[in-house]
Amino acid sequence: MNGVMKMQKPKIVLIGGGGHCKVVINILNSLSTFEIYGITDNKENIGKKILGVTINSTDEDLSDIKMQGVEYAFITLGITPNSKKRLDLISRIKSLGFKIPSIISKYAIVASSAEIGEGTLIEDGAIVDPCVVIGDHCIINKACVISHDVIIENNVNLSPGCLINGNSLIKENAYVGTGGIILQGLEIGENTTVGAGAVVT
Repeated sequence: MNGVMKMQKPKIVLIGGGGHCKVVINILNSLSTFEIYGITDNKENIGKKILGVTINSTDEDLSDIKMQGVEYAFITLGITPNSKKRLDLISRIKSLGFKIPSIISKYAIVASSAEIGEGTLIEDGAIVDPCVVIGDHCIINKACVISHDVIIENNVNLSPGCLINGNSLIKENAYVGTGGIILQGLEIGENTTVGAGAVVT
């Protein structure tokens, strides 16, 4: 028999059906690395579609979804300051044994020496310089620039257009608003919110 068997893509469930989910679906569609099983959201939203993907379950169904052979999960609920629900969902999918990939847009520029943790999303147009370390479950929004030797801890949100200068440290659960600028070598503390357009000196 001639021809090559087509490799089956692993299935991934997306958790959270809001605007951030649209961004993740768009990136996943362009990468073609996963088959999207569906989206979990509130019960009243079941049956609705987001960019052609159906909300087909709730967070309470995650255990059943895992038993159906869905190997991967990704949180598509955006990060807001003090986003406890997101942290709870991360704990839940870990406890259920889902694999959690990092998702990097093919339109981002990420240095080969950069380290990217699980569950982190790097969106279109982001630039990640050499020797940057980004932790787990971060959102690096579109057009962010992260300069050399920056360390970003877990569950950090960089809103669109942020500029993080070299040798800076952004600690766990920090939130940097749109267009925020962190100057060279500074430390942003745990659970800190930096307002949109702010320049941290």
